[in-house]
Amino acid sequence: HFVNTGKLPSPAEYISKAPELAQARVRNNIIRDIVKTEETYIQGLTTLVNVFLTPLRTNKKKLLSEKDVKIMFSNAEQILSINKELFSALQMAMNSWPRSKIGEVFKKMAPYLKVYTTYINNFDLAANTVLNCEARNSKFAAWSAVSDSRMSFLPVYFSSAQLSPDRHAVFL
Repeated sequence: HFVNTGKLPSPAEYISKAPELAQARVRNNIIRDIVKTEETYIQGLTTLVNVFLTPLRTNKKKLLSEKDVKIMFSNAEQILSINKELFSALQMAMNSWPRSKIGEVFKKMAPYLKVYTTYINNFDLAANTVLNCEARNSKFAAWSAVSDSRMSFLPVYFSSAQLSPDRHAVFL
């Protein structure tokens, strides 16, 4: 980078550093995008837990059995907790970049991201459980219909956008 002498760098100095500066700008944009994506993901998971999972789990009318709720939502709370930690670490790394390395954050968090294995292994069963519960349980079907649309929590939880290859973990 340029030495701060109080005056603008010469054109030759600027041209010699241009590729380095362009690369730094691209990296900065990528880091900001990763952090913003993680923030949006956490907002969706928080909605899933607070608006759907918790009310179904604590509903005194017992719209669903504990078993069905567990199958549908698997380990969503654990995933949310880990992603909050990941988000916090990414924010700290972004704020101290370029001294910190974003890759180190993922390397450190990688063992914790294995919680997605349970979710992935449970995916088909969870989706089928939602459909079966709606078909056999009119109260649950009415409850889910009151939400914006049929199975409105599925786009948050089972989103294909969250399963896309450009996601840092090709999971939830």
